[in-house]
Order: sequence, then structure tokens, then C-alpha cells
Amino acid sequence: MLEQEFENAKITLLGKLEEYLKSKGINTESSFNCLNPNDYSHLPSMNYNKEKQTVECFNCKASYNIFDLIGIDYNLPTFLKQFIKAHELFLGKVPLGYIDVIKRQYPTPEETNTPKAPIFEFENDNNIQLPFGQNDSNYYAKPSDTKINHDLREESFNNISPFDEVNSPNFEINKPANTQNLNFGATNAEEFKLHNPIPKFGQKFNIPANSVSQPNFAENSVNSPNATDNTGFELSRYIASCARDVNKTTYFKDRGLSEEVISRFNLGYDEHFSAEIDNISGQTIFWKAAIIPYGNQAYCVRNTDLNANSKNERYKKKGIFDIYNIGVLSEEGDIFVAEGEFDALSLETLGYRALALGGVGNVRLLVDRIQSSKIKHHYYICLDNDTAGQEAAISLSSYLEQLNIPYTCINVSYPYKDINECLYTDRKLLEGRLKNLNNFLSYQFEDINEKSKEFNFINNSLELDTLPLSSALYGFTAEPNILKSFVSQIIRAKSCSIIYAATKGQCNNLSQRILKNSLQFNAQEWGLVKFLNVKEDLVKTVFDSIDAQIIRGNTNFVVIADLSSYTDELACKALHEISSNLGEYCVPIIALCNRSIQNLADSLCLQNINISINPRGDFECSTQDKNFTPISFVKPRLV
Repeated sequence: MLEQEFENAKITLLGKLEEYLKSKGINTESSFNCLNPNDYSHLPSMNYNKEKQTVECFNCKASYNIFDLIGIDYNLPTFLKQFIKAHELFLGKVPLGYIDVIKRQYPTPEETNTPKAPIFEFENDNNIQLPFGQNDSNYYAKPSDTKINHDLREESFNNISPFDEVNSPNFEINKPANTQNLNFGATNAEEFKLHNPIPKFGQKFNIPANSVSQPNFAENSVNSPNATDNTGFELSRYIASCARDVNKTTYFKDRGLSEEVISRFNLGYDEHFSAEIDNISGQTIFWKAAIIPYGNQAYCVRNTDLNANSKNERYKKKGIFDIYNIGVLSEEGDIFVAEGEFDALSLETLGYRALALGGVGNVRLLVDRIQSSKIKHHYYICLDNDTAGQEAAISLSSYLEQLNIPYTCINVSYPYKDINECLYTDRKLLEGRLKNLNNFLSYQFEDINEKSKEFNFINNSLELDTLPLSSALYGFTAEPNILKSFVSQIIRAKSCSIIYAATKGQCNNLSQRILKNSLQFNAQEWGLVKFLNVKEDLVKTVFDSIDAQIIRGNTNFVVIADLSSYTDELACKALHEISSNLGEYCVPIIALCNRSIQNLADSLCLQNINISINPRGDFECSTQDKNFTPISFVKPRLV
């Protein structure tokens, strides 16, 4: 029963391969770069086989299922460890019974799970075979014949490609009898072997037992010995030599990096980097190469020749790799997560702590490193502005969310492809965004105001007398004399309570227009209108008066704020302040504005009525109704 449950779980996990590939930023609908760490061709030669639930490379013949890939990605040599990790990623914690089943079915897991390796052969009588890659469905490396180092990271360093640098270590190998040539695509096998000696299967660098490297700044966290061959060559010497020659190129400075960062990260230059063998001529292709070390254990190479023809003539890696500049996890403070090494170096140039994935497929590796960090950080995820980068950002943020690790996804390089391009193209833009990052991230936005779904609009002359308005800002725009006459007509109708806010002189002028035909003044007759004398700040005076009325229990009134005596600048400022603060009050306000600021009144007011006088002396009003349809009507002028 338990065995059947285990088999069902294994089948389920095998079916998760496509999901796992997509989480690494891989498009399973097309070919992608081979995932075999020992395939140095850098070709998009691998495809996803949905029926077999494997990925297969037509170049090196590697074939992997999900357990094989997890073994490579997480440095897990046995099926037991691979299954446990896969189960944790997709199904949760592994039942203890499954572990017992695996141990019974795989009594010697170290041997039964030895990676299968597609091979290339020496043509000789002894048929000695040379491995290339890891798993293949047709070839199996036999533990009895060979010793396989299961540390995939170390193996990716020790198995030297025939396309390594000219100063790669020379190995002493036992040459097979009657060896004629090498089936490796070279046109001159003897010349090829002379310049590119290849170790026998299982042969490794001669590493002193007490040689242990200490992680330096910008160095990976893998405790591995310094890589040396039988002649005592050290990879660190090559990196140091390139660093001494860094002034022979302006490549790093052209990409915006500072002298301090170039020196601190030991960046270098190799004027004659042996990159690969030309398939047609058989000649070595040399690059003028920028060298970016991963501490003393590895480095990546960039071709500085901008006229390189092939997409594969740009970038290579060599050595034991981890997350770039992983050392920042041991420092206090926020950390920026970039995609490429140059992006992290760009952020370091501007004074920020940054690390780089070194490839979108390293998301899970970074999550593991973050989990093991003893210092808590806030992470700013800022990967490239392309599909792969954005998918990787989503994947990383999902992991951090589940782990309750604080993070923020940001895009400080838009409209450029990545941070480094933004640095050397528009440095001020990048500096400004980073400097004000907290201000940008703290911007507050408000949702739509559902409480204000229905508003009243003035649609005819009768409604001008009663002013059945909503708690909003309205506007009347006209020449100052027309505005005074128009407002006096509304007040003389005595149909609503009005507070008129203006200077003392404006209040006196309006009073004369209201009372010009009254034979005898009766204060009670004009109880619905109150004048508010504004001495200094009109907006503050208006809102204080509203509070005074509300406290007294009066909420049924309309405030008319006369801005016609203000300069356009002051009137615009007052109109903005009223519009911004009106939401705190439940009364309507009408702003009287000069025609010179009509556009602003149209913009800030719920409804703005433009007023003019026709030849007969009546007021012509033009505005829009609640459906934003233009309407017009005439308000007869009272004698």
C-alpha cells in the first residue's frame, strides 16, 4: 500500500517538469540552452518532451527528468535527496514511510543514482570513452569502472572544455594505444589534442588537502579548494593577471562603472581570451574579453567586440558558481536583487548593496541562500524589463511572500532594458529614482469615491433660484459686473439660504444691487442671506463659517465665494484649495470666477456655468448636464 502511494507521488512529480522549467524562466514551447553543466557549446539545443516528461539535448545527448534537474540545481547526488526536494517544492513535507520505501528500493543510492552520461569516444583499439554531460537514456557510467564526483558544481569546474582559455592547465593523461583522432568536430585531431589536452574520465585537478579558499567580497559561498592542476596553476592567478590589465580597456567605464567598483570587484581584461574553435577553419577564436570574477572560484567572460556576429559570441562562464556578490547577505541593510552582474555592479557604483542572479534560472538558489542568511534584509527585486526577467521576478516574489520575507518589486530602469543600460544612458534618471525611492514607494492613492455617485446639476433658470445643489464645488464664470448682477437676481428670489463671502467692498456693492428698488429696508425680509466679510484668507474664512453654521445645527445653505477681485494666480490657488478640502464638509460652494480662468473652473468644478448678457438684457447660461451634454438656457433679468 505504501509502495503504491510512493509510486503515485513519483508519477505526479515527474509530471511537474514543465512547471519546474517555467519557474526557471524557460519557454517550453521552443528550444532552449542546454541544462547540462558540462555542455560548453552554449547552443539552444535542448527541448521539452511532454510525452516522456524529460528534456533532451540533440547536441550532447543529455536527457533529464525533473529529479535529474533538481539534482543539478540543488547539488543533490542521490535519488533520495532529489525526491525529498521535489516533494517539498510541489507536494509538501515527505512522509517518513516514503523514505523507507526509497531506501529499500535503492539499497545503495550513491551508486544506483550515479548520473548517466552521454559520451564521446576516442577512436582506438581499447575503445576508451570520454564523458560529456550527465544523464542519457542510452549510456550509463558504471561505478565499478569510474569514480564520479557527485558535487555538480565542482564537476562543472574540473571537467575542462576543449574551448577553455589558452592558459588552461595541461593534464598528464595516459594516451590510449593506436589513437588516431578525436570525434569532437576538430579538423586536425593531433593539433587539437596538442593545444587542448583533455583529462581522462574521472581525472581531476591535483588539489592539496589543506588548500581551502576563504570567501572574499563578491565571492560565492561554496567552500571549495582553490582549483589547481598538476603544474600548480591557480585560477586565482589568471583572475589577478586580468585585473592587472584592466586599464587596457575602457569597457567597464563605458558601461558606467566607477574606478572604485572596478578595483573592489577585481574586474579584469584578457586581450587574447581563447573562446572557441571555428567549426569550419578549425582555428581558435580569440576575444578581447572583459573578466568578471566570482571571487577566486569562477569568472564570467564578456566579449567586448560589439561587432561580434553570433549571439553565442558574447558571454561565457567558467568555474564554481553561486549568486553573484552573495557576500552582501552577511551585511546589514537593504539589498537590491538584479539579474546580471553588470546590473549589480551598477547599483554598487551608485552606493547601494546589490547581488545578481547571474541568470533567471537561479531563483531557487537565491531563495536557499536567503533562507540560510542569519541577517534579515528587505529585498528590492529589480530584474530586467523583458519577459524572462519579469517572470523570474514574479517567481522570486512568490517564494519570498510564502517565507514572510519582506520585499518590494520595483522598476527603476524603465524605459531601458536593464539597470546597467539605464546607468550609462541616463545616469541622472537612475540616480533620481533610487535617491527618492522611499518617496515614490510611499505615494498614496485613493479609490473611487462610491459615496458621491449621484450629483445634482443646474439645468434651467428656475433651479438658479432654489439652487438644489450637491455637496460639491460649482462655478459661475463671467465679467465681474455680470457676476454681481447675476448673484443679486438669485438672492432677490428669496428661495434659498445663502452665505456670500467676499471683501467688505464687494459685500456693499452687492447690497446696493439687491436693494436698489426697495423703498424701505426690512431686515427680516432678507433673513435667508448672510454676508461674510473676508479680511485675509478667503478659503480659511469660508470653511470656518461653514463649521460655525454646522455647530449651530444649520446645514441647509449654499456658500458663494467671490473670487472676481483676485488676480488670476491667487484665484487659481484659492480654487484649488477649495476643491481639495471640500470633501470634509457637507455643503455646496459656488465660486465666482473671472472669465480669464474659465478653463480652470471647468476643470475643478462639478459644474461650471458660463454667463453672458444678450441684447435684451437677459442672462444667457451655457453649461453641461449630468450626461455631459451641452445645454443652454436664459434667466430673465429682473427690473
